[in-house]
Amino acid sequence: MLSTQVVDLDNISGSIADTGSDAALLLQPGQVGISVPLDLFGLNSVARALQPGDSVDLVLSFLFIEVDETFQTRQPNRISVITRSPQGELVFGAGLEGRPEPSPLSALGVLVSPTERQRPRLVTQRTVENAQVIHVGYFPPDGRLLGGRTATPTPFDTPTPNPDAAEQQPPTATPLPTETPYQPVVVTIGVDPQDALVIVWAIDAQIPMTFLLRSAVDQGTGAATTAVTLQYLIETYAIPQPPILPFALEPAITSLRSLTLESFTNLVLDQTVSEAGQ
Repeated sequence: MLSTQVVDLDNISGSIADTGSDAALLLQPGQVGISVPLDLFGLNSVARALQPGDSVDLVLSFLFIEVDETFQTRQPNRISVITRSPQGELVFGAGLEGRPEPSPLSALGVLVSPTERQRPRLVTQRTVENAQVIHVGYFPPDGRLLGGRTATPTPFDTPTPNPDAAEQQPPTATPLPTETPYQPVVVTIGVDPQDALVIVWAIDAQIPMTFLLRSAVDQGTGAATTAVTLQYLIETYAIPQPPILPFALEPAITSLRSLTLESFTNLVLDQTVSEAGQ
């Protein structure tokens, strides 16, 4: 939650309070503000529960692959066999993807090639801790967040009656514009400068980021976490490797159910249509 320190605009000099954005007044000394993108479904923002004053942690998920240290390209490399023609010229064979290995099948060995692209390895870890939520969504054009008032809209714009008119036409009600669903696509948080660099790197690297909402009474450093990998899950929860049996299920199980963004979108649309029809 936001620090117990209350910003009193009346006690701030006019040169500070009357210029700049209110967001700068909400940052604690030593903090900098940085904006982080949100997905449209609230999956990385605690179902859009984040509000100004909340404290959050940030989780990053990485996909690691093996690369050639010199080329910095995905393994395996393409291998071309070099031979010499009868005229003494070097001849480069067609590039084959894989790695050469000795084999009893051939005195010259064999070339082992992959059947698919290299599978990335997922690692998830908490990084930035105890960041302060400054604002959710875009800021107002004037940057004012403190002490502002929002006028309450009236249901209809009622014209002033004209007593001199012989006949009065019934006023035409002007409906209010349809409200746009609340879909914030960015959140601004206050962090220390080093954490800001971590976030900028993650954004530029297109690393998936997920916010964790901290308890309102938890302001200290959280317990240390261990990065989660497939090996961590198997060892921590004693997940056995399934045995190879002489029988199987039909139809074959080739994938697991998962909540994809597409299925989540369809679920929301179906619910909206159902509520509209009631």
